[in-house]
Amino acid sequence: MTQGARPLVSILLPAYNAEATLAETLQSALASSYSKLEVVLVDDGSTDATAAIAETFAGHDQRVHVFRQEHRGVSAALNFGLGKVRGEFVARLDADDLWHHSKLGKQAELLTADPALALVYTFVRYVDENGRIVRDAQPQRLAGRALCQCLYEGIIGGGSSVVVRRSILDAAGGYDERLSVWEDLILHVKVAAAAPVAFVPEYLTAYRLRQGTSSGDLKRSLQNWRLAKRLVETGLPQVPAFARRWSHARRLLELSEGFALNRRYGTCAKLLAECVASDPVRTSAFLAYRLHRRLSRNRHPLNQKGPLFRDAAVTKNYSLSPFDAGLEGHRLRSLDESRDRLLQSIDLDLTALPRSTDAGGMSPQAGIAP
Repeated sequence: MTQGARPLVSILLPAYNAEATLAETLQSALASSYSKLEVVLVDDGSTDATAAIAETFAGHDQRVHVFRQEHRGVSAALNFGLGKVRGEFVARLDADDLWHHSKLGKQAELLTADPALALVYTFVRYVDENGRIVRDAQPQRLAGRALCQCLYEGIIGGGSSVVVRRSILDAAGGYDERLSVWEDLILHVKVAAAAPVAFVPEYLTAYRLRQGTSSGDLKRSLQNWRLAKRLVETGLPQVPAFARRWSHARRLLELSEGFALNRRYGTCAKLLAECVASDPVRTSAFLAYRLHRRLSRNRHPLNQKGPLFRDAAVTKNYSLSPFDAGLEGHRLRSLDESRDRLLQSIDLDLTALPRSTDAGGMSPQAGIAP
């Protein structure tokens, strides 16, 4: 792409009490090799130095625009920011995540080359508080019409790995403000229902791992997921019931591990029972895998600290431990890969959505009372 032909990319950055990471996140965004960009930063009523840090960056770089609102939650902050962006493409960036300098350029090139594409994502790395790689997420290869696949897998790394065409984002109705967790998944499945998606097969996004997840965060995440599940059931009837059950069990398995780590064993047991009822095959395979891994002496992804995200080769994978590369890890991956192939075939067969629905086939509120 020539500089003149490059469309504007709007980076949408919600921030709440993010003083510890915001400066590094902004630096990674502004260092992009794709220079035709703007940063729309929405301070969601922070009580720390977030606003001061944002204003400092805005004072030194005219591409940074800072807005403030009373604390209303991440989805409200994102929707407020959507009303301010000017770009043809929108790239969400959470205030503690990082980007490789080549990320935006590669995604914008794909979207510009194919006007039918709605969304482009990248592979994701998990990093610690110092920006060192802890492990890489399993590479995802969702492409084309990928509604059921997106619901089952979720785009790893949440919103920070994704660039969305603005027109599709507007038609999908933005973010559901009743959700403060899983809001990105719901938006992504709505977008995937509307048009094809694609990916850049490189590790260009870093998701910063938190030290621990509190019981309160887990409870909120569980409550939000149950609402998100109902939104899918009522708003996307073209998704087969078994695919919704698989997705439900997969989310609950993730949450059950968190409750177990917080010693909320009763809640963990109830969630596992629900998982068995929804998807006994994968639940059994997953539990066997996790138990075997816990008993293994080779269960850590890296034998030592990984390199800094900014220095790592974007095509090298740092994720597999000796255990993960063995039989038990292979069995679980094989199951998910076979399911992905089935869901891909279903996605290819889905008919066009009725004109009466929005672009995602699901209204922003989906008729569910708060």
